[in-house]
Amino acid sequence: MKRVHTVALLTVVLGLFPAFIDVCRGQVATSPGQGPGEANGAQSYARHCAICHGEQREGILPGFPPLLDVNHKMTPQQIESLIRAGKGRMPKFSNLPQEEMTALLRFLAAEDLIAGQSNSSTNIADAGNHLFQRNCAFCHGRDAAGGESGPDLTRSKLVISDMNGTKIADVVRNGRPEKKMPAFNFSNEEIHSLAVFIRRQATSSHPGGRRGVDASDLQIGN
Repeated sequence: MKRVHTVALLTVVLGLFPAFIDVCRGQVATSPGQGPGEANGAQSYARHCAICHGEQREGILPGFPPLLDVNHKMTPQQIESLIRAGKGRMPKFSNLPQEEMTALLRFLAAEDLIAGQSNSSTNIADAGNHLFQRNCAFCHGRDAAGGESGPDLTRSKLVISDMNGTKIADVVRNGRPEKKMPAFNFSNEEIHSLAVFIRRQATSSHPGGRRGVDASDLQIGN
């Protein structure tokens, strides 16, 4: 009798196990703030991208760039082509199913996963710093004093003399293709905050001793 009772109990438990798995999957797919597609994109990112680009898309400098705001630099088609073909140290993911690719692209274009920036007028430079770290630090260094491939912006005569930020804005919007600097689709407010941060660095920092710039190589680009 005891054996029959044990067998019956195991049957019930095993019968409920698949339902338990489905419930767990449902919880992952419907996490607060995420629909099923976004959850699938997050899972794909965690499997394929996070080891190099960080769990929150923040990048691992100096080797791997942040992917925050990548949709400001590239179209979805360009991002998909890069993912499928790979580039340099980045492997190709040519066999990624289209449904998973679509979810991954949606995840990459989602709102910032890290704490947002303040819109207070007293924090304009801090907002610019936030934007700079996500988009410019990979080339120009976290402090804007130059990096492996980008010049020191703190010694740029153009940056120091550009009091209203119009010259900086022009370069940011149009990029410098001949020097491999991409164009950025930022709002006027974002560019203003970026210019305020760069000028603050230029007027408050000491020479970094890293790659410098001259009149033909500064603007704000590489």
